[in-house]
Amino acid sequence: MKKQLLKKVYTFITTAMLFSASANAQIVYTDVNPDLTITQSSIGSSVHILDINNDTITDATLAASKTISANAVLFGTSSGSEALMCCPILQARAINHNVAIGSNPNGTNAYWSNNQNARLRQVPLGGGGPGGPNPIPFGDWSTLADRYLAIRFLVGADWYYGWVRVSVSVGGNSFTIRDYAYNSLPNQPILAGQTMTTAIIDNSFTSSINLFPNPADNHLTIDLGSNNRKVQVTIADMTGKVIYTTKATDTERVEVNTSDFAEGIYVVQIEAGGLMGTKKLIVQK
Repeated sequence: MKKQLLKKVYTFITTAMLFSASANAQIVYTDVNPDLTITQSSIGSSVHILDINNDTITDATLAASKTISANAVLFGTSSGSEALMCCPILQARAINHNVAIGSNPNGTNAYWSNNQNARLRQVPLGGGGPGGPNPIPFGDWSTLADRYLAIRFLVGADWYYGWVRVSVSVGGNSFTIRDYAYNSLPNQPILAGQTMTTAIIDNSFTSSINLFPNPADNHLTIDLGSNNRKVQVTIADMTGKVIYTTKATDTERVEVNTSDFAEGIYVVQIEAGGLMGTKKLIVQK
């Protein structure tokens, strides 16, 4: 049984979208309960249809396939949707938790594509892979750990971004779907695994906060202005990986040691009083 929950969600994003207009993003989240496992034990394919936004139009398919020579779990897009894919032998990229999924797939080493039958994991049988007698598995889903498929689909002229949480068997003959979600605001990103609200993005709140020096070297000061009660500061790199977080109460400034930060661009997220602000930080050594 599927249960659909409509929840508000913040958008913690990278690149130019960091400075977009105020928004109250909406997540539509579907928990696949119980988890759905599809196994293909004989020659053929077992296919599960994904309708991420529940509009009766198929957005993608996941299939467990078995041939004489290989087991494979395959991902195919449908109806103009696209997924983040990679590599010479077409593969569906495994996205880590909290990585931003949006129009610019920075940090994923992947690209948006509507190609069909992208491999999550393929395990050759019998004679193995090309040029050798042993089976050589390939694909980005090499362990039993849950990872995320990144997907986007068109409604009219607008893209909607979402994720599907999946694990794949070591033998490549089955997959399990846990849940999926999408951002119901058009052309707005979502974090892999994002399901709920933490704050509302507000540009006036953002403008009241200052970072200095910026670019920073070994030290950063975050001037909170009057937003000094129950503040949480989070800093992430451009892949969405959180590298620093702290909470503060009744203080005008947060001091951050950036000596261990690699050179590059970071996102500083500040939450206070139900509002969220994001700032771009540059670290130069």
